Amino acid sequence: MHPISVHHLTAAALSPKDFIDTVARAGGEAVSLFTDSQGDHFPCVRSDNARAVGKQLRDTGVALINIDAFMLTPTSDIKTFRADLARGAELGARSATAIIFDADRNRGKDNLQRLSEIAAELGLNIALEFMPFAPIARNLREADHLLDDIDAPNLGITVDVLHLIRSGGTAADLPAVSPQRITTVQLCDSASMAVTTEYIEEAASQRGLPGDRIFPLAQIIAAAPESCVLEIESPHNQNDPARARIEQGLDYLKTLN
Repeated sequence: MHPISVHHLTAAALSPKDFIDTVARAGGEAVSLFTDSQGDHFPCVRSDNARAVGKQLRDTGVALINIDAFMLTPTSDIKTFRADLARGAELGARSATAIIFDADRNRGKDNLQRLSEIAAELGLNIALEFMPFAPIARNLREADHLLDDIDAPNLGITVDVLHLIRSGGTAADLPAVSPQRITTVQLCDSASMAVTTEYIEEAASQRGLPGDRIFPLAQIIAAAPESCVLEIESPHNQNDPARARIEQGLDYLKTLN
């Protein structure tokens, strides 16, 4: 069975501490949280709340699977990410997400290599998340080829099903990648199978819960490596109760897992 996690984007109005508590009450066992590298865009784990977040993780028994997200841009100073990576490692995180927004492939590759090296020193893996609206690593194949050019055994790929489908990908693409390389499959749903780069608003705040709409999630999960984490990532701009949404998503995944 796959480990199951819930990403903080699924209930981004909650503080990290309240999110952990809500996931625990919904029957969840693991979460992904944002770090200070995200600035003020999301509720983050920071130096001033990390101790309380750690206590909440211990008290609830919820595991921290992953920390988000380290943006690699033309001006990124990779060594400045160490503090956030270290904070995540101290809280028990296993991995951290990297996203490349840099049209220079060589620079993006070198920055990803350096980030992976720092993460390895802290006992963390790095998972590259591809996105069709990014300048490189726009789909699963491109992300896989980029990793072929990097010598970092702790480097893998996060497959967000929305990005997979919007980039023209299907469940059949997953077995073409080494099973050790796909670390997480993030799940949501949509009423459209469109291939497009014009979906940033949907990605940020208009995703359905897994099983709500028409994405072929059963086929994607069946094609995913057994060792990878299945994660609910379903940001939305509705006022539905967070616990009910999380319970619904977890119940659906448990029927497929």
